[in-house]
Order: sequence, then C-alpha cells, then structure tokens
Amino acid sequence: MQPNDVQTLKSSDLPVVSRANPGVAFGLGFNEKSTKLGDVRVREAIARAVDHDEVRDTALNDLFAVGTSSLAKTTPGYKDESAHFGHDAKKAAKLLDEAGWKLGSDGVREKDGEPLELTLIWISNFGPNQTSLELIQQQLKKVGIKLTLDGGAVVPDFLAKQQSGDFDIAWGNQSRADGDILRTAFSSAGTNYYRIDDPELETLLQQQLATGDADARDKILGEVQDRLATQYYHVPIHELTSILGTQQSVHDVSFGADSRLDLLTAAWKDGE
Repeated sequence: MQPNDVQTLKSSDLPVVSRANPGVAFGLGFNEKSTKLGDVRVREAIARAVDHDEVRDTALNDLFAVGTSSLAKTTPGYKDESAHFGHDAKKAAKLLDEAGWKLGSDGVREKDGEPLELTLIWISNFGPNQTSLELIQQQLKKVGIKLTLDGGAVVPDFLAKQQSGDFDIAWGNQSRADGDILRTAFSSAGTNYYRIDDPELETLLQQQLATGDADARDKILGEVQDRLATQYYHVPIHELTSILGTQQSVHDVSFGADSRLDLLTAAWKDGE
C-alpha cells in the first residue's frame, strides 16, 4: 500500500500491517567528485537546510520514521546520529557563506561566477518520492541552492548515471537486515557510485565485515555511521516502511526481519 491509502483503509475498518524496513534509509547520497560538493561545508549546509519532519509529514505519514542515521532503526548495529541532521536554515546559510558561495541577485548562490546548481537523480519506484523531492527542492532554494530533479527514469538508466558519475546527488534507499549494507553502499572497493575516497571509512567498513563478535561488530558499525554523518557523505531523510492492507477475516500476517512478507504459514482466514 502507498502511504496516502492508509487512512482510507483504516476508515473502512480494514486492518493495516506494517513494519519499518532495515537497511540504508531514503536519503541524499553525494557524488564526492562533484566540484561543488567536495567541500564538507556544502554537504552539511544541504543537510541543515532540509526539514526532515516537514518532508515526512507532507509526503508520508506517522508509520514512517524520520531518518536519524544512514542505517534505519530496525537494522542491527544502528546508531542515532540525529544531532548531525537537525534543521537549521540559518546555519546552512552561514556554512555556504564560509565556503565562499555568496547569494546572487536571482536568489541563487554563486562562486567565481558559477551558480550553485545541483542535479539530483531518482527513480519513481516509490510513490511519494516526487513529493518528497519537490519539497526538498523548495527547502534548498530558501538557502540559495538550485536543485534540478532528474527523475522518472527506469532502473537501468538510473544505474547508468550512477556509474558514469553524471549527477551531483542520488536519491534512494537499500533494504537489508544487516549493517553490512553500508559497505555495499559506501565502500570504495565496491561499485563506489559516490566516488568516496576515505581510507578511514574504508578501514572501518572492512573491519566490521571481518568481525565475528556481534557486540564488537556493532561498535564498528557505530563508528562507520559516525564517519558517514560527520563527513556528510549521506543525509538520511526518512526510513521506508512496508505496508499491507488485509481484511478483518485474515489473521497473523507478518513481515520478516527484512520487512518482506513472511511465508504465510502462520496466517489464517476465518472459516478455513
């Protein structure tokens, strides 16, 4: 079910089953080779300019959690990094000033004659994506950033743009019930769509993979999330939630640890 259908079903007394997805939260992943995003102050300014609560409350509903880390809360090894992502438009403007991006007469910041215009790529695999991104576009405009939304593409086209580096920001998420999804998304030894060159981050990503003790691994995963947050390689906006509508005669439908539909061995229906 799409989020905007939830209230309709509840009003009709139809049960709704939901579970927050583990993995990488929906958010903004920055291309580190972008000439405009190489400065961490610009990436932090974008993080501070976005009002995560407004995005969630406008495009989604209260079944969806605001993003507080690159990992969603239902992922083993999750650590709260929300202190790095609080909405503060004044701080965003100050960071951009410090980075040399001055407000132009048209409301768009510029530096050395070049406007602060960024291209964001996305796909329409989740209904509320467009609403979320149009709102983020408006929020960034308020601090002098022009964001162009390059979306609606099919998955192969989106992946081709990631591979070629023909983007500044990519919007998306990845569901998986293991903190190692961070290595899949951000390791320079993998696809490295974000062109991250950070030996400290890479060491941590490989260490967590090689660590068998669960507590020790969670500690390293916490350090990975610290690094992603303090360097603003990724700005989590909201977590994904899987939602099903059922009927009053259907019982014990549930999601597994990955928030995929479990085999319906425990589910049953009245009269059967």
